[in-house]
Amino acid sequence: IDFVDSLENDNAQAFYFTFYETKNHKHFLTQFELGLEKPSPRRAFMSGLTIAISYIIGGLVPLSPYMAIRHVERALFISIGITLVALCLFGYLKGYFTGTQPLKSAVQTVVIGTLASGAAFGLARAIQAISY
Repeated sequence: IDFVDSLENDNAQAFYFTFYETKNHKHFLTQFELGLEKPSPRRAFMSGLTIAISYIIGGLVPLSPYMAIRHVERALFISIGITLVALCLFGYLKGYFTGTQPLKSAVQTVVIGTLASGAAFGLARAIQAISY
């Protein structure tokens, strides 16, 4: 059974054809049902630029001790400390601005960041051990 044929009155069929067949439904649903506006063409560039700058700054945080300290082992421990402080601060601010519990958000961010960093460090060590 076709959906249009199952509509019982002529007004419903007319609405269906007017609304769906003319492709107006996408604009209507986007604007009124979901409350979304058409994005600005400049928005994609600004979003990409924001992400790029964030990655650069975020990458420099743990790398900065290696640029300033000649002794690699000492730089590693300072890098770990700086990274933990940065993760804690970021998690707290994220929780504060999103309306969740800032302390809980900080702990979650530190735990997840620590696990991710540990996994990356362990993988690098494993690859280093295989290559020698």
